[in-house]
Amino acid sequence: MGKPTRREALGSINILREELNEALVLTHHQEREFYSDGSKNLHTPKTGPGTFPLDAFTVDPEALADYKRLIAELREQHTIIVFVQPPLYESTYQSVRGYMARYVQETGLIASDDLAIDFNSPAYKAFRTTSANFDDGIHLSHDGALQLSTQLNRELQKLFQPVESHQSRPQ
Repeated sequence: MGKPTRREALGSINILREELNEALVLTHHQEREFYSDGSKNLHTPKTGPGTFPLDAFTVDPEALADYKRLIAELREQHTIIVFVQPPLYESTYQSVRGYMARYVQETGLIASDDLAIDFNSPAYKAFRTTSANFDDGIHLSHDGALQLSTQLNRELQKLFQPVESHQSRPQ
């Protein structure tokens, strides 16, 4: 099967949307939405602090079982897993922190010896209290996402530096 032609590609609504966006960029009716690092503007409305939907803490037993099987399979293969808790705007976090703690405990996904980065911990409070980092109480702004990506990279480097130096020692 050959590469689809432009006309064939228009059969996909997603590709059509991307083609229309590119046409708007080329005719200067819209700015490019993608950045050189591969990120994209999501156009989340800037609403300020919001509420977190409590139904987000509802657990689908079938999905949880599938996820636990996946984690177990990765562990059997000695894959290093890092659990990352993304930040919430501080007032939003305070309103749901009890729910979040129960959710993590009840699902049993994170063991005490697992590697984890919790951006809702006290170390990141300054980030979480800066409203410019969030479009609402949940979604990061573009600048907030750039800052968080940099910090995530630092945290991962700290976690894996001992592993890498240990593995690179001569036997």
